Amino acid sequence: MSERKAGILMHISSLPGKYAIGDFGPEAYRFADFLKRNGQGYWQLLPLNQVNERYGYSPYSPLSAFAGNVYFVSPDLLAEQNLISDLPENCMPSSSGKVNYKIAEQTKEEIIDTAFKRFKDNSFSSLKNDFAEFREKERYWLTDYSFFMTLKKKFNFSNWNEWPKVLRDRDEKALKQFFKENSDEIEREEFAQFIFLQQWKNLKRYCNDKCIKIFGDVPIYINYDSADVWSHPEFFKLKKNKEMKAVAGVPPDYFSESGQLWNMPVFRWDVMKNDGFTWWKNRIKKNLELFDLLRLDHFRGFSAFWEVPAGEVTAINGKWVRGPGAGLFDELKKEFPDMPFVAEDLGQIDQSVYELRDNYDLPGMKVLQFAFGSDTRTSVHIPHNHTYNCIVYTGTHDNNTTKGWFIRETDCVQRKNLKKYLGKKIHNRNCHLQLIRLAYSSVAKLVITPFQDILGLGTDARMNTPSVGNGNWVWRFTKNDLNPKTGNKLRKLVKTFGRI
Repeated sequence: MSERKAGILMHISSLPGKYAIGDFGPEAYRFADFLKRNGQGYWQLLPLNQVNERYGYSPYSPLSAFAGNVYFVSPDLLAEQNLISDLPENCMPSSSGKVNYKIAEQTKEEIIDTAFKRFKDNSFSSLKNDFAEFREKERYWLTDYSFFMTLKKKFNFSNWNEWPKVLRDRDEKALKQFFKENSDEIEREEFAQFIFLQQWKNLKRYCNDKCIKIFGDVPIYINYDSADVWSHPEFFKLKKNKEMKAVAGVPPDYFSESGQLWNMPVFRWDVMKNDGFTWWKNRIKKNLELFDLLRLDHFRGFSAFWEVPAGEVTAINGKWVRGPGAGLFDELKKEFPDMPFVAEDLGQIDQSVYELRDNYDLPGMKVLQFAFGSDTRTSVHIPHNHTYNCIVYTGTHDNNTTKGWFIRETDCVQRKNLKKYLGKKIHNRNCHLQLIRLAYSSVAKLVITPFQDILGLGTDARMNTPSVGNGNWVWRFTKNDLNPKTGNKLRKLVKTFGRI
């Protein structure tokens, strides 16, 4: 990241197509071509980990810190490999054009079943060699995850702590017996991850060949009902009976008066440190295979995190607890000297968070929607206070779209400050264009714009509303949105502000 660049935030699920969710198929390659054609050097994504209905299909509440989301597997690409002969039927998106996760889950599970059966019953010698190498290379997480998913399916997707005690506690004899009785199902889960990784790496290689870097996202926490907590309970703050003792969240803030209660177990950083932070090193290593640059979500949690007793209804009764700080990042720097990380330094940030970020020269984030309150002159988000080593956004996946924000959320003070700062009248029709232009003009070395803002969409296109459990992660654009008019706007901005 040594030059001024621009990119777009748009998750795989939001790609258009004939199936119920965006995937790694033809439309992903078409979007990569759009990025290249219009001077965009980065494609930012949300986490690619496996999601689950119980947790609202949130990519920030995954079933594994390592496993990929198999809903993104492309039937079209499987057909090209001759792993399936017929493309799925009756799986068109709803008339709303939004992601339909239930149909996506059913469709993708069925085609993976079909592909696995054909894979097992036919030669595919080269592919089988690749699969064997994959299983060996990824063994450190893949075996546990495949057991975990097979067990969940056997027990109707109940939480792992509700399984029979011998399986809950990973009794070696019980696991061996389970494997003996379910070896094909376990191998099928491994195969699903193999196909996910194969399709994703091909897409990433295509982007990299076009000089487009993939900007990924690593959630700090992992779901309680996950392969990681089941297989490594010692790394998490649990009771003797494996129930959660303390959970993560954030205190009352911009998004919620009662704070955000994430109900994910907090880490036992002391145990992780004694283990040399092996789990974190493996996690980062895995993500750097998937992405070129990593956003470390909730970076402030590495300095100090908000810990709430398990069972609380809100996050109000929590407390700040010291995080791993330099102890973790010194180890990561030894392992990954280039430190290709971005600190998500939003929310209630104190000086110790900034010092941790700056000690490792990590870029921080600036969000223009946060810049025009009563503290505009001194805000870290206002462009005249930006520095080169940062990334500027109009908004993030947790914000309203810029048009939705302007129409529904700004008050008279913010609108007055916007007009004074821009030196022109700002209104419903041009608000997104003005903030995008302001972001591109920043001294920040990278500007990332949510695709919804580029398209000038309102609140209906919002990706996520924090503290709201339903209706998130469903927005999709249409094929017609990748049009010359949209591209021309981007090319002009890239050239005008030297981001090509």
